[in-house]
Amino acid sequence: MRANVLKDAALVKQARQFVWLSIDSDKPANEKFTAEFATGGVPLYVLIDPASGKAVLSWYGTATAQQLARLMEDGTRAMAGGLTGAEAWLARADELNAQKKPGEAAGLRGNRTIMCD
Repeated sequence: MRANVLKDAALVKQARQFVWLSIDSDKPANEKFTAEFATGGVPLYVLIDPASGKAVLSWYGTATAQQLARLMEDGTRAMAGGLTGAEAWLARADELNAQKKPGEAAGLRGNRTIMCD
């Protein structure tokens, strides 16, 4: 990922908007970070809102540069606020999942109806 995907032009143009952090989850010194943000596997990508210090979105596993670029765009839009409708609902579910609350994320259905073709 680091050698190929993270050096792709689709991500390089966004690099100044983000702080890239590599965490070795096996080291005891990183226990506080992994207790709050990491579960489920590696690689893990987490977008953290600098204002609140809370995870807004997370992604486990490999991804293409285009997929990561889209995740970063989605996370940035969620942090900016102002999302409505399905986008706001999905952003809230992503946020809850990234904050290790998958049950709450899965329960975000209320009286909404999702229709798929």
